[in-house]
Amino acid sequence: SHNQLTDDIPSNLRKLGQLEELDLAYNKLTGSIPEQLGDLNNLQKMYLHNNMLEGVIPASLSDLTALLEINLMNNQLSGQVPPALGELANLIYLNISGNQLTGSLPPELSNAINLQQLILKSNLFSGGIPAEIGNVVWLKTLDVSHNAFEGEIPPSLTAILEYGPDIWNYVSFGYNRLEAEDPTLIDYLNLNDPFWHITQTIPPSNLTAHQISLTSIELNWTPIPYMENGGFYEVSFASTIDG
Repeated sequence: SHNQLTDDIPSNLRKLGQLEELDLAYNKLTGSIPEQLGDLNNLQKMYLHNNMLEGVIPASLSDLTALLEINLMNNQLSGQVPPALGELANLIYLNISGNQLTGSLPPELSNAINLQQLILKSNLFSGGIPAEIGNVVWLKTLDVSHNAFEGEIPPSLTAILEYGPDIWNYVSFGYNRLEAEDPTLIDYLNLNDPFWHITQTIPPSNLTAHQISLTSIELNWTPIPYMENGGFYEVSFASTIDG
């Protein structure tokens, strides 16, 4: 790590059958993550962060059953998170932030029940946060900020809180399209992520329309709290009665 290494990660690293830690972080590596790394059966730690890697996260990483930590942050990875990563029963740390990952978060990821830190921020994730995440009872860090997650933050996350108020060391839900209704969850979020609500680009509420004349109407709505970064409201209208 911390060198000027370039070019692809060689696939013949698969032959290092006794390797327990692979740290190539903070270099200038390009290309994709070789699927063949899934052959490193004894690997416990994989650090490939802060490079220029692209392509998808290979599903073959789910074969690394001894894996404890994966850090792929700050690359140019795209595509979706392989659901098979949930098969890593020993995994305690997963950081895939700062990439271009898309799609929804697979609920199968909650099968990694020993996961303690899940960091997903600064990607292009969409859809809802799976309620199954509440099954990961040892989760201490959950960062889903700076994505396009939408809908309600699952009330099932309150199940984690029953294990003690300090079970989560850090949570961040900001800069999405998320809402919360569960009072217990709202109280926890307000205490531990106090600005979560004012950074959500949720649809405005209380929209009303009043006719002013035969050719004009007046629209009113309750503005959302988020007012930063040059945001705006866009109003569209149909030019035909069935438009």
